[in-house]
Amino acid sequence: MAKSRFYPTVCSRLEGVSVQTIAGRPNLQSIWQSLSDPVRRNLIVLFVAQALATSATTVSTTLSSIIIFNITGAESLSGLPSTINFFVSAITAYWAGRIMQIKGRRFGLGWGYAIGVLGAIIAATMALEKNLIGFLIGGALVGASNGAIQQAKYAAGEMVSSNVRGTVIGALVTGSAFGSVLSWVVAPLVQGFAKSQGIPTIEFGWYLGAFWLLLGALLLFFGLRPDPSTLAVKEISTIPREIPNTSSRSWAELLKIPDMRLALVSMGLGQMVMVGLMVLMPLHAKHLGHEESATGLISVHVLGMFAFGWLTGRLVDTWGRKLVIQLGAAQLMLAGFVAVFATRPLEMGFSLFVLGLGWNFCSVAGSTLLTDHLESHERARVQGSAELVVWLSAAIGALGGGLIVGAFGFPVIGWVALGVGALPMLATWVLVRQQHKNVA
Repeated sequence: MAKSRFYPTVCSRLEGVSVQTIAGRPNLQSIWQSLSDPVRRNLIVLFVAQALATSATTVSTTLSSIIIFNITGAESLSGLPSTINFFVSAITAYWAGRIMQIKGRRFGLGWGYAIGVLGAIIAATMALEKNLIGFLIGGALVGASNGAIQQAKYAAGEMVSSNVRGTVIGALVTGSAFGSVLSWVVAPLVQGFAKSQGIPTIEFGWYLGAFWLLLGALLLFFGLRPDPSTLAVKEISTIPREIPNTSSRSWAELLKIPDMRLALVSMGLGQMVMVGLMVLMPLHAKHLGHEESATGLISVHVLGMFAFGWLTGRLVDTWGRKLVIQLGAAQLMLAGFVAVFATRPLEMGFSLFVLGLGWNFCSVAGSTLLTDHLESHERARVQGSAELVVWLSAAIGALGGGLIVGAFGFPVIGWVALGVGALPMLATWVLVRQQHKNVA
């Protein structure tokens, strides 16, 4: 499929395979075969590490709203641990990007996982002791870990050409779905062991998360070689630049690029909507007498977030970044609307699944669009700063969601999600119309 005239094109070579070779959008096997052995090995390592990280962090941090309620008995504080987690993720993401620019991806990602190990152990221990401050500190360290972990997609994306970048980033996101499957497989064993030890299942899940993160850290330190930054594909963009390509642009210069602004809007608001509903739906289910469904609801949500990343990436490369962002925004709006009236596990599960899928579309398309406009020597720094925006948005979603639910009830958060989810769609529509006028 030919690219739309409204989307920037990039002239490059992918690991010795010309652009013409992949212009016909070959299947995943053909793309995989076109990559060099070092790139393939690194992608496998990143894929497995991503799966381990997701298994470690998603369910445990999401269900932290229940832990905080059990400790304090205050519903208004249900979003507090996630809010702290996300604020710390934002700060860490910024500095992790700068560290990776200097030390490389392996150093930044590996130590990110290692910090998560310590945080998960502290959080689990403090939750068992009903120690609020200790639990929040442990959760904050997991947040610090997450700020670095989530930049693995950029490490994967920089090793391939823009023609298949969406596909590769999406495939890495799918690795998180395997982490969810791993959680489902071991769940009966975990529950049985936790019961035998007299440890509540949710708290024990944090200990298990520490183990998965430890495996991920070891895999990255010893298996991610050579460093992805040394394998970065250097592309010559057809978009004119006012300064030499060897200079790193400031954010003031980068934000003059409409696609950069759209990428940040898509990633930031998509994260805000997703988090606002995700962290509070389990508590909503608990209040309606469906506490036993909480873990299952989050599993369905995680399925929507990650399982279809491989397909999303293909759509990003084939249909274009902007159309996929619009589709993602439409799904976020649908999830918010359904959440307003959700009173049964079926309705809650549907809302969370669509919510996760909408986030997937916005995140994969936004991350790809962001990377498209960055030179190899400035990627890690700028991407880390972009993740700062994403995680601050997540913190606002968690904190704001908790306050809204405490003051007005859960249905209102659904209406808010619908309204905020519409903004990326509106931003994309305005941008495409402006570009159309410029071309005309």
